[in-house]
Amino acid sequence: MASSVNKIDQERLRLRQAVASWLAARRPKPSGLGFDVETTGARLKVDVAACWLQNLKFDGDEVLKLRHAIVLCCPTRESCWPECSSAEAIVAEVSRLRAEAEKEECKIREQEPELRADDVLFEELALWEYERSVNPRYQELRQRLAELENMLYKGTRLERLASRPMAEKMYIATPAGLLQPNELRRDWGLLWVDADKGAKLVRDGKPHSCQPPDQVKLLNNILASTMDMMLSTPVPCRRKPKRIAKTLHLATGTENNQATTAGKD
Repeated sequence: MASSVNKIDQERLRLRQAVASWLAARRPKPSGLGFDVETTGARLKVDVAACWLQNLKFDGDEVLKLRHAIVLCCPTRESCWPECSSAEAIVAEVSRLRAEAEKEECKIREQEPELRADDVLFEELALWEYERSVNPRYQELRQRLAELENMLYKGTRLERLASRPMAEKMYIATPAGLLQPNELRRDWGLLWVDADKGAKLVRDGKPHSCQPPDQVKLLNNILASTMDMMLSTPVPCRRKPKRIAKTLHLATGTENNQATTAGKD
């Protein structure tokens, strides 16, 4: 039992390190990054959090923009839904219904083009307000999916973090292939971590709207977590080089011999 727990802990550490490297490689580069970061309270932490603080120009004036990304690392499928005893059966049903909902969304794009929210150059980047559709089957699927997701995520960190977003982007990180995109809430992104290739983005999460006081609080918590990590890191003791140590030993031995000889005289 202890060995299996240790393996899970080691896997979580591996996920965290890979996620941190992935976040650090984003452009623009993060202004700060922390581990075990508190969010709304001390009992609700995320594994990794990053912040970006940028000076942007708007109508000739400089505007300070703050945004965040948070990541939960799940080394096993059970850790994705720890509070749900029948998670696998529910996830299978969610996956099936979501596949059907995606087919209905294809119909909606053809039959209700007015639901296209943004006028963008590339179609794959367009946002659609499917929730406004008059498609009755799609609305039934949305309602059933919401019920199942409530059963899956009730009481979990995902639900609590989504109910009061403190970061614009939220992700789940798992070993590669452990969790499929259609098994995860749509407002969360998915990262896969490969042992050799590191972390990669499988699905981006929908941007969340955050309140400025919560953004500032999360920034302070990231800085505090970084400080705690630095203060708790043991300082390595530097050993003296062997040659210097040997010289000191010989010198000490010579002094002792001289002192002994002088005592006899």
